[in-house]
Amino acid sequence: MVVTDALFPYVPSLAGLGHSPESIADFLESLASIVRPVVLYLDGDPLVALPRAAAREDPGWLDWYVGKLAAVPGSGVHDLPTAAAYLAAERDLILRLLSSWDLHVLPPGPPHGLLLTAAKIVTSAL
Repeated sequence: MVVTDALFPYVPSLAGLGHSPESIADFLESLASIVRPVVLYLDGDPLVALPRAAAREDPGWLDWYVGKLAAVPGSGVHDLPTAAAYLAAERDLILRLLSSWDLHVLPPGPPHGLLLTAAKIVTSAL
């Protein structure tokens, strides 16, 4: 079993580098032929998550992050609402492209409840 973070399977990075959804889907299909992916996608509203992240990070983090997203060609990001919209669209792309995998979208909730749900999913996948 492999446990990774949101960087794998690279969907946001590949999209940001200009790869088409079709080429990303081909890449994901080739990955799925090597490993049996089980994805636990922790979902949430970016308009809630971004300010929460900013509160726990160094001052200026939110401006830096919005700037990072703004640097993605064609992102249209220039403030918090457009950053949230960009992340929501990215979420939709990720979920669409991973729909053939063993994908579990976990709604926001208390950490203990999420952990229990995740443990059940992972245990059943073994």
